[in-house]
Amino acid sequence: MKIKSWFKKYKYQILIIFFFLLSLCFNALVVQDYDGIKKYSGLELFLSGFFAFLGGGIFETLVWSSNILALNSLFFSKKYPQIGILFSFLAFGVSISFIKWNEILVSESGRNGKIIELDSAYWIWIFSILLLNILNLVNLIVKFSTKNKKPN
Repeated sequence: MKIKSWFKKYKYQILIIFFFLLSLCFNALVVQDYDGIKKYSGLELFLSGFFAFLGGGIFETLVWSSNILALNSLFFSKKYPQIGILFSFLAFGVSISFIKWNEILVSESGRNGKIIELDSAYWIWIFSILLLNILNLVNLIVKFSTKNKKPN
């Protein structure tokens, strides 16, 4: 397959990946810790989020798992949109639930810090998952509309 046709075929998936990667470049959280205010970047949280369970951060790891759900959704979105939409809705639900959090694990010792602000990286990340949901909905509609068309 030629590169140009590949980009054309997967342009929406590439757009979603672009927004996800963009979210890694900005601050995601502003947290009040014992020694002052700290800003956590999207990349920092992405790289360390999986290991939060080692410090007792089971729920932090659960929110981080939205990345795995979204990635699975991205893989299934084209060929199996029913599975893709399931993963993307789960990813969106888990990731958006973070809005209700007041504290987050800030150290391996189990110390929590108060969340002061959800910064731009968080919102870009949410936007990328929202785009994934839209892509899966469109793929599902297209699949069922072409399946139910009657030949002339």
